[in-house]
Amino acid sequence: MSDDEYEDAVTEEVTGIPEFKWRNARGEEGWATFNDPDDLTGRDIRSLRNTITDAGGGPVSNAFMARALQLLVAEWHVPMPNGKPSPVIPRLDRTNKVLDSVPGKFLVALEDHVRPHLDFIKPRDEDDDGMPGSPPRPARG
Repeated sequence: MSDDEYEDAVTEEVTGIPEFKWRNARGEEGWATFNDPDDLTGRDIRSLRNTITDAGGGPVSNAFMARALQLLVAEWHVPMPNGKPSPVIPRLDRTNKVLDSVPGKFLVALEDHVRPHLDFIKPRDEDDDGMPGSPPRPARG
């Protein structure tokens, strides 16, 4: 692989979260663009980890996804019922209730779109050496 090919491959790998596009059953469209997860600070990561509870392998907590969307959604348009205007992005919502007001199917689709880009934040199990595909570390004893 040449240096140019390597740089292209690396560039393609770190492009951030692709734009989210969504359409409801009435044909109304919504979208969101995102800040690059690579630009999150240590403080941002720690604030996300503070929301993680021991869910026993269950779904990611509402608090985690709410905080992730606050940090990552740069712009959006949400098709609201009854012609209401699209709400402010989560980061600008001082009441912390904007996610409660958006259509449920929009929220679930948005979370599903963002979730794969958050895997690097999950705390590792004690036997996880951090290498994808590698077996767990041997038990100590």
